[in-house]
Formats: sequence, structure tokens, C-alpha cells
Amino acid sequence: MHAGHNTMRMASLCGMVALRLGIPAERCALIRTASLLHDIGKLAIPSRILRKAGPLTPDERKEVEEHTTLGHRILRGSGSEMIRVAADMALTHHERYDGKGYPQGLAGEQIPLEGRIAAVCDVYDALTASRPYRPLPFTREEAIRMIREERGRAFDPEVVDALLESLDLVDAIERYAA
Repeated sequence: MHAGHNTMRMASLCGMVALRLGIPAERCALIRTASLLHDIGKLAIPSRILRKAGPLTPDERKEVEEHTTLGHRILRGSGSEMIRVAADMALTHHERYDGKGYPQGLAGEQIPLEGRIAAVCDVYDALTASRPYRPLPFTREEAIRMIREERGRAFDPEVVDALLESLDLVDAIERYAA
């Protein structure tokens, strides 16, 4: 699976989770589209770091973590609602529900809902896809277990529930599209 497919799958997950949460369809479409830009700040991170096969050094990790604020800086100030949502997602998709995330250490509802949606969808996608540092993806069941373990800690419990309720539909769509 290549990066473009992963980005599209993550965006689809975001849209479906938003719909499960009862967000109006037009806003769900906006969230889905905005989520395509959640990692835009990685354009400013050296590829030698992003493609590194082994563990990151503390300095490399710090540099990667800057992608959230860099992405926000790239997108902020737009007159477009979609770009404003994308800027919020870029900034907050690594915040944790328990406040132990980055870059601002926001907790709970301090994190915009779109950021909370992007956080869990991004992690599910990362767990179930190959990565340079982990060429074999986790199984769907392993990924679900890991996400459930972080329900209420890393992730908003309602968003986790909406993701888990959406996965069968996501799997069906992927089988149909294959």
C-alpha cells in the first residue's frame, strides 16, 4: 500500500467516523477532504528521517513532531472553511485525550473534534499499513485491540466507538474497490 492510498483511506475513515458521530453530511465531506492535508507539515521534514527504517533519535523525533505546527503554519489564515479545518487537524492530530500529546498538550474537548477524529483514524491507518520502521502491518484485530486500550487515554471514547462501528463498512468498500 503506498502513501497516496493510505491518505485516501484515512480520509475515508474520517468522513465515516464523522457521519457515525451524527455530524451533518456536508460537514462530514468537509472533514474528509480536510483530513487529506493533516500531514502537510511533513513536507518540511527531511525524507531521510521520515523514511528511516530504525528508531528515531530524540532530535529526529523532535523534528518529526514539528510537522504539526509546520502544517498549521502552512494552512492557517485561509478564507476557506475546509482549509481552516485542515489547519486545525494538522495542528491537533497528535494531541491526546488525556493531555499527554503534542504540540500543545491539549486534553479532552480542548482538542477540536476534527483533530480527535483525525487522531484515531490516522493511528488505525498507521497500524494497519506498512511503514519504513515496521514493514509488516498489524492485523485488523491487533489494531482494534491497541486502539481500544487507548480509549479514554490517547483517544476520545466516542470517536473510538464511531471508528469501530465504521470498520466493517470500510472493509467492505475496500474489498469492492480492489
